[in-house]
Order: sequence, then C-alpha cells, then structure tokens
Amino acid sequence: MGTPVADGYTSVSTYVLQLLVWVGLAFLATACSGNNNARSAHISDDGSAAAASELAVRAVVNATPDMGITGMIERVDGCVYLQSGTTRYVPVFPAGLAEWDGKVLVFDGQTVTAGGEITLAGSEGVYSAEGDVQLPAACDATAPLFLAGQG
Repeated sequence: MGTPVADGYTSVSTYVLQLLVWVGLAFLATACSGNNNARSAHISDDGSAAAASELAVRAVVNATPDMGITGMIERVDGCVYLQSGTTRYVPVFPAGLAEWDGKVLVFDGQTVTAGGEITLAGSEGVYSAEGDVQLPAACDATAPLFLAGQG
C-alpha cells in the first residue's frame, strides 16, 4: 500500500491517509447513530415524539361524527389549537391518523399549514383526566375539545 522504507514500515503519508480514512468513517458512524430516522423525531404513530406531542390524540373510535367545523390551525406555546369563530378548541385526533411536524398538519386527506383553514367532522367534548384523550401538557385543559373523526 505504501512505499517500503529501510525499517520495513510503509511511508508516513500512507499512515496519515489511512488515519484520515478511519477518522472519517468513525465520524460518519457517530453522526448517523444519533438519529437514524429524522422523520421519527417529529412524527410518530404513538404521538410521543417532539412535534407530534403537540397534538392531542385519543384511541380510534368508530363513531359517527355529529357535526362539522371549519377553523384555523394554530400552534401556541407547544399545543395545536383550532380557532373557529370566537372559540379556541383543542382538536383531538384519532391516534396514528394525524401527522404534525410543527408547521404542517395532515389528517383525513387534508394538508394544512399552521395559520391555514381546515374542515373537520366530529363532535365537541370536554377534557377529563379519566378519559381516553391524551392531552399534551402545553395544552389548556379547560379549553373545549373538538373530537375529530374521519368524515
């Protein structure tokens, strides 16, 4: 691989080159091992990752939505809200069926950027610690809920 010298070792430049290659490989391995799936840091099916944890979720329920609502999606202090008229709701989505990356919501065939308008089918509700709604800590537990369904 290198030019042999009198003492049987290869030249210094070959060792330096090999060292640089190994350092580069070690750097790549370290950089890739921290988070090998960048999307999972923002969106996950169980709602446990960073931005996805800003969404309120509940178990998937096979219920017929009793109303529809149109409003603007807002992100306020780490919680996603639905502003409809003068009422600010915490929209609650079926677990695993909504995606949120901190700026864009994808649900029921709709893709909406924060500040954009969305129409949801579902029903109104109130938060109860004993219920099945997983409300992010940043969300106002006294705000009315809108239990989004697929419509």
